[in-house]
Amino acid sequence: DPDGNLNMIYKGPVKVDTLLADVKLDERDLVARLHESAAFPGRVIEDPALMVPLSLEGSIVHLKIGRELMEKGRMEDALAEHLKAVERAPQSPFAHNAAGVTFSAVGKIDKAIGHFREAVRLDPERVQFRVNLGQSLVATGKLDEAKKILETVIAEVNNHSDAHFQLGLAKLRDNDNAGARVSLEKAIEANPKHGQAHFTLGGLLLKLGEMSEARKHFQTTLNIEPRNPPVIINLAYIAMREQDLTGAEQLCKDAIALDAGYADAHYMLGVVYQAAGRTFEARKSFEQTLECDPTNTRAMEALQRL
Repeated sequence: DPDGNLNMIYKGPVKVDTLLADVKLDERDLVARLHESAAFPGRVIEDPALMVPLSLEGSIVHLKIGRELMEKGRMEDALAEHLKAVERAPQSPFAHNAAGVTFSAVGKIDKAIGHFREAVRLDPERVQFRVNLGQSLVATGKLDEAKKILETVIAEVNNHSDAHFQLGLAKLRDNDNAGARVSLEKAIEANPKHGQAHFTLGGLLLKLGEMSEARKHFQTTLNIEPRNPPVIINLAYIAMREQDLTGAEQLCKDAIALDAGYADAHYMLGVVYQAAGRTFEARKSFEQTLECDPTNTRAMEALQRL
């Protein structure tokens, strides 16, 4: 390591295919590898078969760097590190899973699926790898395969909230509202602070006309995620439907204060103003909607009706 301390002691015959010094590294990689090496405690290995290959240790370094970059929001850089991890250790399911997660984060779901499939092939027992694959399949509309994978996970781990949640999304996309409701309720039962499950169930209940129940789930989501404009706008819609125009107006303004470029918030404020007979203010809100989203057909139609 950088201080000259022995990192490992090998006993028995050892064959080394690639020495660390022989690996072509750029400056950042070299520094990261040295720091990672220094963090490992010295250890005695009785059997050379138990040694961690240099390629795997290199992969671990890239995974660590990638995770740190993701936490900083640098997704493209994180993806590059995770792909290096895969290159260093193509048989590592963790490297493939990390690549899948970052491909998902940058919107390249098809590539994410490929890495998740490989992670599952290499480690078929690990639940999270299968849930990640199921989630990506739901996102791309491969619903039958997704449901099969997620149902298998739930049969093994019945209290896995994300598996129930993703199964609920799959059923929603398959127009199975009753089944989706059951799955979303189970997701919340497994994790009462699952904000996405509360929000999605609130949207489903709103669609079914169950305003009071929908409000409860939207309010719970807001308690979990206080700075969430879409949740606030759904609460504003319910308030307007219940003739609480003052409350609806304030909620719309709260959402806009959090995100001035959120077109749906300006549109809903316009609808509230229109319901209150405040045509001039409604027009301004619909025009602001189009400034945020020039393709918003609802705002265009609303302006034509004024």
